[in-house]
Amino acid sequence: MFGVKDKSKIVLVEDPISQDKRLLERRKNAKMEKAAKSISEISLEVDRLAGMVIMLTILGADGAQEIGTHHNKGRTLNVKQVSYHEFEKFVKEESSRPLADLSTPFCSAHQMGSCRMGSNPKQSVVNETGETWEMEGLYVADTSVFPTALGVNPMVIVQAIAYNVPQSVLEVLRMKRSK
Repeated sequence: MFGVKDKSKIVLVEDPISQDKRLLERRKNAKMEKAAKSISEISLEVDRLAGMVIMLTILGADGAQEIGTHHNKGRTLNVKQVSYHEFEKFVKEESSRPLADLSTPFCSAHQMGSCRMGSNPKQSVVNETGETWEMEGLYVADTSVFPTALGVNPMVIVQAIAYNVPQSVLEVLRMKRSK
């Protein structure tokens, strides 16, 4: 056994200046983390609001008869019977509601295999490029083009589809432009 014969002890003490510096660094890091979290929360809220505005606007522009959200206190709007101003006011009010107190659960899932990709129009919804058999120029680029549910995380395949289908769209557009 090693030790000091007179049973003296060594005490390590941090000097006050280093202690203060470390404390200030911790406080600074804590403030930066709090600010980053706040910015992230604000960004998510802005994205949510923008998404809701875009969704309601697209539905109205694409000819929906009635639009609304699943909020318990939300309203619906008959798009065909209101002015543009009333429509804009509705979109602003409904998109400002929080994502709480919804009449249906708010969730996400990979809907795999509901618009199968294939080479035979009788057995699939889209061809190998992601274009639907029934409507020229309409493309599907998500997990619904899978032949069936995979049972594993589809991330890499989704990335491949999300890359390849737009490449097909670009090729079609280039060909049309060159004619």
